[in-house]
Amino acid sequence: MPIEEPTSNYWRKLIKSLRVSQQFSQFQLAEVLGVDQATISRWERGLSEPQYHQRKALHGLARDAGLATLGDLTNIVNFSPFPMILVNRAKEVIAASVCSGFKPGLTVTEQTPPEEQVFVKDFADQLEATGFWTGGCAKFDYAFNTETECRRAVVIPITIRGEVFALTQKAW
Repeated sequence: MPIEEPTSNYWRKLIKSLRVSQQFSQFQLAEVLGVDQATISRWERGLSEPQYHQRKALHGLARDAGLATLGDLTNIVNFSPFPMILVNRAKEVIAASVCSGFKPGLTVTEQTPPEEQVFVKDFADQLEATGFWTGGCAKFDYAFNTETECRRAVVIPITIRGEVFALTQKAW
């Protein structure tokens, strides 16, 4: 399964966190990954990003160092038997369980039927109002009524390398 990333900030922050936690210089991390120091510098500045095999190695190093990675979390979400999605602030679905009906790489808005768009906007507005994306909310419960049912969701903020994600699970 490919390793997904929400933004280039993810790789910048992961690499910096890994170097700081392991007390590696850019040169030392470059040696471990088989690249040159200038490549590590470009990754940390967001000028380029690691290739797939390098991403995989970085996730392995981070896991060995006891650092949680986005890859770890996406695996949990993707294989959940419950309707669950992981979304970034731009409403992009980063990971989704099969039974959620959502697909990674598209926004929630793109995947929501037109008649429910108003609920997506209301939901996003409420998340902003609670300070969810800036650490002002530990858990968020949301409910909306359609003509035939009441839908509920529990949303938990997850911060990985300074980036906040919304882990959303359907509540019954």
